[in-house]
Amino acid sequence: MTGKARERGADGATPTRLGGRWSEATKAAFLKALSRSLNVTHAARVVGRDRSAAYHIKARDPAFARGWAEALHEAYGELEGRLLDQAINGTTRTETVRNSDGSVRLMRIVHSYPLGIAMGLLAAHRDAVIAHRAGGNGKDLDDAAIAAVKADMERVRARLRGHYSSGSEEPEAGAGTGEG
Repeated sequence: MTGKARERGADGATPTRLGGRWSEATKAAFLKALSRSLNVTHAARVVGRDRSAAYHIKARDPAFARGWAEALHEAYGELEGRLLDQAINGTTRTETVRNSDGSVRLMRIVHSYPLGIAMGLLAAHRDAVIAHRAGGNGKDLDDAAIAAVKADMERVRARLRGHYSSGSEEPEAGAGTGEG
């Protein structure tokens, strides 16, 4: 700068080196878009900025950085809830088989459980479950709590093995992974 004070826009925002002015309203709109999409590039586009500008602001504005972390935490919590619902309740889709002339030969409703998602969620929360069952903060895990979680995971693995050995569809990506 040439010694002049930075000019402020009509909205009171100060310019940044990257991406123009970021008013509080712009920051709030960015964080809202981030919490809905989990995608920095998309959120930056929503507010008409470049993603590098968002990272620039994040590095220099602790309140914005906290809002960013909260937005991601909220979005991942929502995503996890939806995935958990699918793992517990399954998904339903309609399959249609057509004849060569395009007429419907067979239509069936298929209900499936994305067991790969269930395994991923179990693995992600294994330590928390063990700590909860141990009745403490996880530092004093007893053998019974560890055995209970391992037994739960083995029941899911057995369900996977039985489900796919009975001629059902191939597992979705990630299904059946984990400790073996």
